Amino acid sequence: MKENRIKLVITFFIFMFFFSCTVSKSSSRENGDYDNIIHNAIYDFKMNNKKLLKRDSVFHLILFKEEYKENEFVKIIIIGSNKQFLYNKYKDPNENKFPSGYLDSDNILFFWYDDNKQIDSLTINTFKKYNLLVDDENGKIKFLDNDKIDDRKKGVLYFFCKGNIKKFEKSISNESSKYPKRLKCE
Repeated sequence: MKENRIKLVITFFIFMFFFSCTVSKSSSRENGDYDNIIHNAIYDFKMNNKKLLKRDSVFHLILFKEEYKENEFVKIIIIGSNKQFLYNKYKDPNENKFPSGYLDSDNILFFWYDDNKQIDSLTINTFKKYNLLVDDENGKIKFLDNDKIDDRKKGVLYFFCKGNIKKFEKSISNESSKYPKRLKCE
C-alpha cells in the first residue's frame, strides 16, 4: 500500500513536470507579426534573465523595423532604461512624443514605439507609475538630457526568424550586431 502511494506521488510529479514544460512552450507564439515577436521576446526575457531583471524595473524594447523588410529575421534589443519623456497634460495625448506600446507585468515595465497604438489615459497612468513622464511646463522645457547610453550596460539581443518566430537566437551583451551568428531561417 505504501509503495503504491509512493509510485502515485512520483507519477504525479512527473506528470506535473511535463505539463508545466508544455504550458511554458505553448506560451510562445509562432506567427511572425510584430505583436507576437514582441510577446515572445518579452516572455523569453522574463523567463531567462533574472539577473538583468534584478537590476532594473523598466526596459526599453527596440524593434529594428527597417531591417525587417530586407532580412529573413527580425532584430530586437531589450535593455534596462531610466529614460524619461516630456509630457504636456494640455495637449492631445498623441501629440506627446513618448512610446505607446508597453507591457506592465509583475512590477516590470517593457516599453516600445508602436505606430499602430494610440497613447491613451492608461498608457499615461502606467508611465507615471514608473516616473517616466516629466511635465514640460507648458513648453518651457524643450528636451531632456537623458538620451545618454551607458555603453557598459548589458541587454539581450534577439534575432527571430520571420517564418517561425519560435526559432530565434539571443545573446546577452552590451554590443549590437547586425546579423545573427548561428541562426538559420529556412
